[in-house]
Amino acid sequence: MKKNKILTIEETQKLAVKNHRENNFDEAQNLYNQILKIDPNNLIAHINLGMAFQSTGDYKKAKNCYEKALEINPNNEHIYNNFGILQLTLGEFQEAKNCYEKALEINPNFANAYKNLALVFKKLGDHENANINFIKTLKYKSLKSPERAVFAYDVMDNNCFYEELNLEQVKNDNKQLPMLTWPLLDYIQNLDLKDTTLHELGSGNSTIWFSNIFKEVESYETDKEWYETLKPKVKKNVLLKLVKLENIYECLFNFKSKDWLLIDFAGKRTKFVNNLVKLSDDKIPAQIIFDNSEWYRNGAKILIDRGYIEIPFYGFKSDGERISCTSLYLLKNSFNIKNFSEFYYPKFSIKISDNKWDTIK
Repeated sequence: MKKNKILTIEETQKLAVKNHRENNFDEAQNLYNQILKIDPNNLIAHINLGMAFQSTGDYKKAKNCYEKALEINPNNEHIYNNFGILQLTLGEFQEAKNCYEKALEINPNFANAYKNLALVFKKLGDHENANINFIKTLKYKSLKSPERAVFAYDVMDNNCFYEELNLEQVKNDNKQLPMLTWPLLDYIQNLDLKDTTLHELGSGNSTIWFSNIFKEVESYETDKEWYETLKPKVKKNVLLKLVKLENIYECLFNFKSKDWLLIDFAGKRTKFVNNLVKLSDDKIPAQIIFDNSEWYRNGAKILIDRGYIEIPFYGFKSDGERISCTSLYLLKNSFNIKNFSEFYYPKFSIKISDNKWDTIK
């Protein structure tokens, strides 16, 4: 009978980290504990075990791990940074601030500590110091590759990432993108939709943007101020209506299978979807754009159970401080996608007209 190989501490550490990265936290914790039985002062095992406990919400055990790690090495900036993240999670803002400041005392070039310290100041309402530390974060992070940092800034700036997306921007006719993920917007610009109607639940800058792509946009808004601001701004191919939220939930729209639907209103979107799927195939849009679909997985399941295929477009939005998801749902055997003959190239992409690798010879 073949015996199990006895792993060295280094091999066990690698296996623990692998499980940790794959979110197999229980197995990772078990392996870290195996290391600590052999080597009670293994610094990396204590730190990683603390992070694993933190990931599973066992904050007391995570705190014990970080405290033990600091006993072993009180001059490790990463321990203080991790400890600060734990304190920030617990709402202990002053304690988190102390941890990050200690990390920066040890390593003044520690970009992540500046970022986390900025987040603490933001939580404390000290926006001046938050901005100072965000700027320091950018300074030290961009040192890795200044040229790429400038490129990233230019892409963000081109997509209005740094603009305030609010009612005043619409009033002033300032350039804005829809608050949908950029990969979805790029994909839409590959499609020939000039003979297609979009039904938009929740209007805004997207109403203006989509009116340049679709033949018609029927937009339904529940906020009177938004409605009155947008009304004089929209083109003639936009039918903008002020409705009550209950009207949306009732789903009494005259949809056709060839139409597109954008679900982006402020309300119970899953409640609307639950009524939408009761429509027959000829009266339900075969193409649905659902924003923030990562937050509406019950609604997503209802659409998938109805026969829709989900294509998630994760990425940045022009209003976000996180990665978001805008999903496209296509009804099997009913959807109709027509691409332009010319491929769409977003700004900063490169078109190669004579690519010798793009041949069959």
